[in-house]
Amino acid sequence: MKKISGLLSRQNVQEKLFRNLKDRLQNLMNSQEEKSFFANALTQHKESLIRKERLHDPVTTTASLNNIVAFYAYLSQDVPSPSAHYILAFDNVITNAGNAYHSHTGTFIAPRSGLYVFTWTIRMYGDSYHSTELLINNNFVGSTYLNSANTISGSVTGIVVVHVNQGDDVFLRTGGEYNNGNIYSDNLGKSSLAGWALA
Repeated sequence: MKKISGLLSRQNVQEKLFRNLKDRLQNLMNSQEEKSFFANALTQHKESLIRKERLHDPVTTTASLNNIVAFYAYLSQDVPSPSAHYILAFDNVITNAGNAYHSHTGTFIAPRSGLYVFTWTIRMYGDSYHSTELLINNNFVGSTYLNSANTISGSVTGIVVVHVNQGDDVFLRTGGEYNNGNIYSDNLGKSSLAGWALA
């Protein structure tokens, strides 16, 4: 009887130890789940902050916006039969960050020295053909030519990347030769000029 009583007593102790161990394991699992939950939440929050930082463009801050130099303008109407060395004044200004493009003269005056990109597109059709020249202070830096040859309606685009000094004048004109007919700018294609500072 004593043996049975001792065995039952041991069994009770072992069952208590087992329950205690089971409870501790359950608590540990709950604790691990909580840690995992909070770790996941923290990771997602960090990723969200990183995404927001990537989406936040430093160029859009007010201080940076004051440093942007960029313009885009196009001809609001056709230019009828421009002669040689005719300066094209792109009068419909869409963008003029830095106020450096002057539509009444067709001239961009660099507000600061640096590397700039300039691009222009000239549209022609019918018997038109024109060469164009991009100049900085009357120094030739780029050109285009298109002859529509009575068969096509098309555009020609030029692009240059060039260093410009503060106060330099940049403008587009027709070339010294190979000019005939109108330069067109309408809903089928705008003759345009654009430029921006790279740094």
